[in-house]
Amino acid sequence: MIQVELHDIFPTVPIVEYSLYYFIFPLFIVITIFSTLLIYLGKRKKHLHKFLHILALCDMTESKRTAQQFSYYAKRLTKTQDQVTLYLEIQSKLSTYKYDKTPKTLPLVLQEDIKAFIQKIRDENV
Repeated sequence: MIQVELHDIFPTVPIVEYSLYYFIFPLFIVITIFSTLLIYLGKRKKHLHKFLHILALCDMTESKRTAQQFSYYAKRLTKTQDQVTLYLEIQSKLSTYKYDKTPKTLPLVLQEDIKAFIQKIRDENV
């Protein structure tokens, strides 16, 4: 009796499945981006309240310091075009006080403008 070997049947080959990795990696990327965005927005809101608090506590009797603080913090608080135009208007009025050697008290009209700006920012963001 002659024995014939069959050459048409191959041994089993392991198949590596990557579909789980294709699912987990994009999910990880999306979660990372979303959490980073949440952290950024949380810090922005925290800074917004901090900047508003600093502007609200400005000492209007020291014109130089008030002008410098307003130009720094108010610029970061503006979002809409109305806020930007109001900021630029007040900033142009404060530019004369920004580099004074002897600080003076700000005029009442300018103090009211600054308070109105702060109130407008507070109303639109709260």
